[in-house]
Amino acid sequence: GKRFGFVRFEDVADTQQLLKKVEDTWIGTYKIRANLPKFKRGDAQRATHKDTGDLGDTVVRTKNPIPNRIDNFSSYKEVVVGEDIRAINRKKAADEAIQKRARRRLTDEEYRSGILEVQTDPDMFKKLQQCYVGYLNHIEEAENFQVSLWMEGYQRIKASSLGLDLVLLTSPEDGEIESAVAKNRSWWEKWFSTVKPWRPDLLPKGRRLWVRLFGVPLHIWGWE
Repeated sequence: GKRFGFVRFEDVADTQQLLKKVEDTWIGTYKIRANLPKFKRGDAQRATHKDTGDLGDTVVRTKNPIPNRIDNFSSYKEVVVGEDIRAINRKKAADEAIQKRARRRLTDEEYRSGILEVQTDPDMFKKLQQCYVGYLNHIEEAENFQVSLWMEGYQRIKASSLGLDLVLLTSPEDGEIESAVAKNRSWWEKWFSTVKPWRPDLLPKGRRLWVRLFGVPLHIWGWE
C-alpha cells in the first residue's frame, strides 16, 4: 500500500554513500526511504547479502527464472513480474479507440427519443406568469438579496435563486414588483442589470454545486 518508484543513477562510485544521501532527503514533512536493488542488470538470479546489500557469488536456482529483458528497455516491473506492460497498454489503447468510434453522434430522432417529456403544472405555470426574473450584477450576492429586500421595506416580495445569475421575484399582490422597480429604479439597478417578466426560456448561466472540503484554513475562505 505504499507508493514507490525506481531511480537509476549514473557514475556511482559508492552505492552506500549514495543511499545515505538519498535517505537524507525530505519532501515537506515526508522523508524519503530508499533501498539498493537486489540484482544487477542481467543478474536476476544472483543472491545478495542482507547485512551489506553487496552482491554475492552464490547462484540461486529458481524453478521459474525471471526473464532478462532489460536490454529491450523493459521496466523493473516487467522484469520481475514477467508481464509485457507495454503490450497490455497498446491493447487497452486499441480497445478504447474502437469504443470511441462506436460512440458516434446521435441523430436528431435518437436524441429526441431520449428526452423525458414532463407535463407542466397549470397552477404553477399561471403563478409564474405573475413573477419577474432579475439578472444579478454580481452572482455572489444571490444569498444576501432577500435580507436586503426586507431592509429596503419590501416585506412581501420573495427572492429565490434560479441559478448563478438569476433570481426569481414573487409577490402575492399583482403588479407589486413592477411598481417597486419603477418607483425605486436606482436601488434595483444596483443589484440587477435588468428585471423582466418570467418566461420558460429564461435560464441561468449555471447551477451552484456545494462540495464539502475538510481542513480548509479560515484565512483563505472567500468567494474565489
